[in-house]
Amino acid sequence: MSAEPVLSLQDVTFGYAPGDTLIDIDRFCVAPGESVFLRGASGTGKSTLLGLIGGILVPRSGRISLCGTDLTTLSGAKRDAARVDHLGIIFQQFNLLPYLSVLGNAALPCRFSARRRRRLDMSPDTAARKLVTALGLTDRELDRPVSELSVGQQQRVAVARALIGGPDLIVADEPTSALDHDNRDRFITLLDAQRKRFGSSLLFVSHDATLAGHFDRAVDMAELTGPEKAQAA
Repeated sequence: MSAEPVLSLQDVTFGYAPGDTLIDIDRFCVAPGESVFLRGASGTGKSTLLGLIGGILVPRSGRISLCGTDLTTLSGAKRDAARVDHLGIIFQQFNLLPYLSVLGNAALPCRFSARRRRRLDMSPDTAARKLVTALGLTDRELDRPVSELSVGQQQRVAVARALIGGPDLIVADEPTSALDHDNRDRFITLLDAQRKRFGSSLLFVSHDATLAGHFDRAVDMAELTGPEKAQAA
């Protein structure tokens, strides 16, 4: 018997205005441990889809299941709890908190998720220190405000925050858009190696189709929401 998907969308529709349908997905799944590349140009609904997966938006119809729980049946507070328990999110602009140190930012999800704290065999601060060090930051940078770090260093802090506590699914929203070709490829390799250590699945979203070869499977937004959507699995 195959394992239950980490993420499953079935018959999901969404639009911001009555009569306007931006998202129309028959079926889309991410398996445990799988890395999926979701490509699409600006305006195709990628960010909206991530809002639905994270429970920030509620679909007009259909089912969105995260680790076996249908998000569409939950209250807003319970969707928030499911998001922090099961998802690690790497935002395009990183969204780090400028008043916290590197370690404070990296350990942040464990302040809100008892589930992710329980999955650690050490304190959140110790786990954060090990993660950011493994991702290439030095000891002298760990207590600095993140606003003093370079873009590449901030990116590594954002990855550590997403990985801490071994969430079931890492969602990365255009995290390489500011990087050149060589640094982009190094970053994806580093991210993939680290998420495999935790057994996390990965949904990587980008407009750059040349990245597809780094992942187990590539899906175009057109396959999900356009005429070819029935072919997407």
